[in-house]
Amino acid sequence: MGDHFDEGGKDEVPVHRVELNSFYMDKHEVSNYRSVLSVC
Repeated sequence: MGDHFDEGGKDEVPVHRVELNSFYMDKHEVSNYRSVLSVC
């Protein structure tokens, strides 16, 4: 993450690696409203 081309803001330095834990991604976009409805 970060600005590799010196085109970003001051909050984009230093360039650094970011690792994420595994996560699920849905095939279709789901709004927060629909997500709440499916839980109820």
